[in-house]
Amino acid sequence: MRSKWYILLFFCTLVFSCAKEENTLVFWVDPDTDIYFDFLENEKTFHVYNIYNKSVSWEIVHKYDFMSVYPQSGILEVKDSVKITVSIDRNLFDDIPGSVDHHPAGKRYSSYLLLNSTGRPRSSETVGFNVKYFNHDYLKLDGNITDARYDRVNDLLILVQNDPDLVKIINPETGEFETVELTMKPTSLSVSFDGKYAAIGHLGWFTLLNLQTLEIENIYHVAIEVLNLIIAPNNWVYLYSDEFLGQIMSFDLENELIAGSFESNIPVKSKGAVIHPSGNYIYLPGWPEMLVRHSIADGPAVFSGISALTDYHDCTHLWISDDGERLFTNRNHVINTHYSAYSNFNYAGTLEGGPRIITALDHHSGTGKIALVRCVGGATITCSDLIILNDHSLKIEQELEIPRYMVPITGQFIFRKLSGRYGFFNSDGTRFYLLAHPDSPVRWNLVSFDIE
Repeated sequence: MRSKWYILLFFCTLVFSCAKEENTLVFWVDPDTDIYFDFLENEKTFHVYNIYNKSVSWEIVHKYDFMSVYPQSGILEVKDSVKITVSIDRNLFDDIPGSVDHHPAGKRYSSYLLLNSTGRPRSSETVGFNVKYFNHDYLKLDGNITDARYDRVNDLLILVQNDPDLVKIINPETGEFETVELTMKPTSLSVSFDGKYAAIGHLGWFTLLNLQTLEIENIYHVAIEVLNLIIAPNNWVYLYSDEFLGQIMSFDLENELIAGSFESNIPVKSKGAVIHPSGNYIYLPGWPEMLVRHSIADGPAVFSGISALTDYHDCTHLWISDDGERLFTNRNHVINTHYSAYSNFNYAGTLEGGPRIITALDHHSGTGKIALVRCVGGATITCSDLIILNDHSLKIEQELEIPRYMVPITGQFIFRKLSGRYGFFNSDGTRFYLLAHPDSPVRWNLVSFDIE
C-alpha cells in the first residue's frame, strides 16, 4: 500500500515539475517592442537571449511569403544570444493576410512571428512587427503596353504588349485574361465594331486575329511600318505609317490584297486616326493645324475633306464620340463631325479644365459623360485625377482620385499619381477602366472607377 503512495507522489511531483517547466521563462527578446518597417526599410534585426539554466533548441515560425528570417532555428547555450535578421520583399505585397490599417499616405500591416523552444522546457514568445507599405487595389499587368482598345459588345479590354509580344484579352471586372502569342513586336491595335476580330500592326506586317477562337488567321506583309491601323466593318483594313506625308494603304481582307495606296498631299499624324461609327470615314490630325477626313465608303481610302487652318486644331491625337457626332482633340477642343461642301468641321467648344494635354479619353452617350485624364510633360510627367464632364455643357461634374505610387528620393519618399494613358467606359457607362503607369511605363496597372 505504501509503495502505491510513493508511486502516486512521484507521478504528481513529475507532473508538477513538467507543468512548472512548461511555464518557465526561457527567452528574452531585445528590443522587447514590435519591429517596425518604415516605407523604405526592408530589413530589421533583433536578438534572442537564453536566460534558462541549460542549452535550448529554438525555431522561429511564420507563414508569410513576403518575409524571410535568418537564421530560422538553432541551439542557444546558457547565457548565449543569437542575432536574427528579418527581411521583407515588397513586391509580394499584393494579397497579404492579417489586419491592414489604411492611412492617407499608405497602409500598415501588423502581425507577429512565433519564437518556440523545440525541446524541454516548452516555451513560446511572440515577436510583433509592423510594415508600412503602399499598395492600391488595382490589377498589375506584366509587359509594356503599346496599344489598347475596348470591346463594348463583350465588355472586354484588349491590348497588345511587348516583352513578351502578346495580345491580351482581359475581363476587367474579374481580372481574368487570355493571351495570344505574336510572332513579332506589335506597334498598334484595332478591334472590329462587333468585337470578333483584331488587327495588329508591326514593322512591315499586320496580323489578323480571330477574337472568338483566339487563332491568328493570317499575317500579311505590307511595305510600311504600321504605326496605326483601323479594321473597318466593310472588311477592309487601313494602314498608316508615320512618314511626313503619311503613306496610307487600304487592304482588302476578302481578296487579301492591297487595293489602294496613296501619299496624302496633306501631312497627317497617323497615330491619332479614328473611325466614324458609321464605318464611312476616318479622321486624322493634320500638319500644321488642321483636321483631315478620308472616305472609306467605297473600299480604298480617299481624301474627302479638310478643316480650315485654325489654331484650335493643333493636336496630335483624336478621339471620337460613340455616336459619331463629335471629335475630341488632345488639346481639349471639341469639333463637330458634320461636313458638307458648304461647311467645314465646326468648332463646338473647349473641354473645361485645360490647358494640359489629354492622354486618355472616352465618351458614353447613354450617360452623357466624357471621362479623361490630362498630363503635362517635362523631367517628370504630372497627371490629373480622372475628370468626368457633361457631354452637353462640356463642364466638369466630378473628379475621381487616381492612385499614387511611392518614389524614393535620397533616403526619403514622395507620392506621385499614376499616369493614365488609355481609358474606356464599359457598355452601360457605370464603370471606367484606366490603364496607367508610373514614370517607368513597363509597370502598367488597370485601375477601375465607379461612375455615378
